Amino acid sequence: MKTKNGQKLPDSKERALLAAKLIAERKCKEIKILDLRKVTQYFDFFVIATGTSRRQLHAVSEEIDEVFEKELGDVRRSVSGYVDSRWIVLDYDDVVIHLFDPETREYYALEDLWGKGTDVPFNSDFTGKKGELEQHAPTDGSASSAAETSGNSPEPAVKEPSSENSSVENPESASENQ
Repeated sequence: MKTKNGQKLPDSKERALLAAKLIAERKCKEIKILDLRKVTQYFDFFVIATGTSRRQLHAVSEEIDEVFEKELGDVRRSVSGYVDSRWIVLDYDDVVIHLFDPETREYYALEDLWGKGTDVPFNSDFTGKKGELEQHAPTDGSASSAAETSGNSPEPAVKEPSSENSSVENPESASENQ
């Protein structure tokens, strides 16, 4: 994929990892990267995280925009939910970033809805530099998110739509409920 300047973008996995690093730097919790390349053709990765305040969610989304657009030359396709700040979606075409408040993340349970995706190991020491992709992954089998590490990931009270009866070929259905 090329930037607006015609330069080659880092691949979608590297950009997903960079987004997760930026999110971790802003102290969001329960950061998860889902590889959805074998599940859908609409995008490659989801980066999902939980923030604790509207201000934090805004700061994270603005930081990602700044780095992706100014440093990488990536063009955001759309942003949704910024004003309400309960679920901010940054769409970079093949990488879609979901920033939630805790209640909204629990309600929509994207990890369950897109459960056929593969967790991507994430280490917050990843800097996004070329060639580092192979080096970032934990080699000791450690968990890829704060929720998995702490064991404190709450079970969603409501699973609507459920992963059993949802269609993975229609990802728009998850964002319509925003």
